[in-house]
Amino acid sequence: MTNKIILEGCAPKPLAFYLKALGILRLVSEQVDVTAKGYWQGTAFVLETALNKDQLCDFFLNKYSPTSITAGWNGGSGFYPKDNKLAINAILSSEDERFSNYKESIAVVQRCLEKLDLGEKPTDDDKQNLLLLCRNEMSEDALGWLDACFVLTNDKAKFPPLLGTGGNDGRLEFTNNFMQRVVEAFSDKEQSLPLLKNALFGETVASLSASAAVGQFFPLATGGANATSGFDSKSVVNIWDFILIMEGAIMFGAASVKRLESVQDGQLASPFCVRSSDVGYLSGASEDEKDARAEMWMPLWKAPATSEELQALFQEGRAVVGKRQVKSGVDFVRAVHSLGVDRGIEAFQRYGFLKRNGKAYFATPLERILVVHNPDVSILEEIDEWLEKFRREVTKDTAPASLKQALNNLERVIFEFCCGKAKAYDLLIALGKCEKALARSRKWAKDNFVEPLGLRQKKWIDVTYDGSTEFRLAAALMNVGSESTQTDSVTTCRSLFEPVGYRFHGAYWLEHYDDVLWHDGSIVDLLRKIFQWRILFAQKHGLSGAGLEARFETRLDDIAAFIAGKINEQKFKDLLWGLCIFDYGQMYQKPKFLFEEKSKGNVVPAFYSLLKLCFARESEVDEQLGLGYKAEEFKRRLEDRLFEEYKCPVKLVPEIFYRAVSGDSAKASKLASQRLRISDMTPVVDEIEVSSALCKRAAAALIFPISSYSYNWLRKHILKRTAEFDAEQSVKKDNTL
Repeated sequence: MTNKIILEGCAPKPLAFYLKALGILRLVSEQVDVTAKGYWQGTAFVLETALNKDQLCDFFLNKYSPTSITAGWNGGSGFYPKDNKLAINAILSSEDERFSNYKESIAVVQRCLEKLDLGEKPTDDDKQNLLLLCRNEMSEDALGWLDACFVLTNDKAKFPPLLGTGGNDGRLEFTNNFMQRVVEAFSDKEQSLPLLKNALFGETVASLSASAAVGQFFPLATGGANATSGFDSKSVVNIWDFILIMEGAIMFGAASVKRLESVQDGQLASPFCVRSSDVGYLSGASEDEKDARAEMWMPLWKAPATSEELQALFQEGRAVVGKRQVKSGVDFVRAVHSLGVDRGIEAFQRYGFLKRNGKAYFATPLERILVVHNPDVSILEEIDEWLEKFRREVTKDTAPASLKQALNNLERVIFEFCCGKAKAYDLLIALGKCEKALARSRKWAKDNFVEPLGLRQKKWIDVTYDGSTEFRLAAALMNVGSESTQTDSVTTCRSLFEPVGYRFHGAYWLEHYDDVLWHDGSIVDLLRKIFQWRILFAQKHGLSGAGLEARFETRLDDIAAFIAGKINEQKFKDLLWGLCIFDYGQMYQKPKFLFEEKSKGNVVPAFYSLLKLCFARESEVDEQLGLGYKAEEFKRRLEDRLFEEYKCPVKLVPEIFYRAVSGDSAKASKLASQRLRISDMTPVVDEIEVSSALCKRAAAALIFPISSYSYNWLRKHILKRTAEFDAEQSVKKDNTL
């Protein structure tokens, strides 16, 4: 018969109570019931065993044989003259059979100390030799503890953060305290039973062992200032809690691994243990990541599992992003939500080994993360290599503070995005801020070989699109570009924000490039400078238009919203940087938002329509050739003058634009009307006067590319109707814009 015993004294947090659950399952499985299983149910651990509650208590009081936990390499471990030897002497003099293995392990440590002639706490070199000797001499019973306590590599011994620095936490030595608690628990069973029931079932107990220390596992029980109603308090812990904590920690045996991509001799691999990330929790600060030992993600499962199954899980400790093992807390949350962790795990309780209360380390519970698949997390794989390089360089002391801030913001957004607390849009903005910070520190970026981003997956735009006018305007603007006949890079709007070009392998920093126009001032002034640059570019290369080749057209109602000042300009600026990080030349499919129901074009001002006909081409290049043409092919055809039919039907007159940006709508519209008449297009008006602000915004809006449908709509509504025009419109139907 199998009994389901709910262990209310075991919970996912604090770490002490989590480790207790593992210790109980391991000991019951190894010493009394090999069929025992355990799992998490809410905030309690459920033990499935042939024992009932009374038999479980009897096992621990009368039959439980403690694991041989020793650390002869630590001062205070009980093996040196000035150490507290009461516990060791009590075990060695005891006739209880349950201490037989323990006695043997103590004797082995003593022999090792004699062989190395160590009469006091060893130095670092002697400690390395002692660890190796103990590892070779210890019995099988003690190897689990040694594996959880330290790992020997070709370089030196390394210590998993769960057990401090080899079985001690600062001045607190775990093994001597463990022996003291075991002796205390076995010596007075009548007093020990209530404490055991408290540890197992959460039953109320009159008092605990006020003088016992618990270390980093139970921050609330460590005492100190303001820990009680008075000024100070001593550490308070249940002796059985401490015993079971140590027994549970043995499940986390570490290992030394070599990786093919690593040049190091060996790297410490501790189950579900990664580099600390100071994001994902409210008290996070940059100092946490700098000073933290690490962080551990403790798995929670709801299907009954045996001790052997759990040991296999912890030994593997599998968590991957893409094809590599996770390295940080941000990596781990990506793995959790992309199913890069072992199946059957329902959630993870995240712990950070952080400095709190002075220089003491506490296993601080940070957050519980449910294992829920988020398919959008896969888009992060494209930036994985860049992000690892960016993070490695930015975390160095020589990196600019602006880049450190951008990195921290990006990792926070990635964490929240994976957990469903932030949108993909927020991720795009965070990446844009990183790119902007890099552009402002491009000398540092070049010196440290940090390349700009050049994303190519259309899914990024589909997933991050938030349905806003600002997004559509920014996307249309950032894919505007013209192929220079004198350089090997595509001259895009991005190159006017930061000196970046594109090659086959991706984006790169341009050398000796002085045409950066970006500033944080008025967006109208910025767009005015960009369009003015394009006019100069067109004149320099003998183009009849202002070089408005683009893959994404702009909706006229979005342009109308911009001219009317009805957009969020700060959001628009952020999106310009977010959407500049794409290599649109390699994006062969249109984003899904271009296939939305398009708006009627009767919302743009007549003044804008008049000006746009002087600077727009009759048929956009992207609609004639599709999205698959290569920049090199476009360049060749441009040089061969094979694009005559796509050039602007109106000769380029920069004066029209310059009058408009100065706010002189009357003169600008009059010049535009004259230019259109010369080009055999007669407008219905000769002159239009608008406010100076609207005039300047309409001029700035000329930079936005429009579709041939929109262009024809402008012709239809601003030009006088002729028989030829009506015949043309019968062929080019006035489709919904």
